[in-house]
Amino acid sequence: MRARNVLREYTSYDAALAAYSSPEYTRVHAMREGHALCDFVIVEGYDGAQPPPIGTPPAPAPRKGYWIAHVDVTDADGYKQYAVANQTAFGKF
Repeated sequence: MRARNVLREYTSYDAALAAYSSPEYTRVHAMREGHALCDFVIVEGYDGAQPPPIGTPPAPAPRKGYWIAHVDVTDADGYKQYAVANQTAFGKF
């Protein structure tokens, strides 16, 4: 694990993917480089009960999406600029 773990919830997995590839996040993503080491994953959430082990599972409902980042900040001042600039991208999604 890294020193900092971040979980960001989105209304759907597609929204999480769209946020990651958005022009807003693409611009600020580069600001993190050189200031932190990060392992980054986008995962699909599941809010309902698990389907029974036998039979046909229910039709999938829209699921939330999550960004999970494990971060070691190596330059706190440089990382602050990234964190502030990220608010525009996060605010859109």
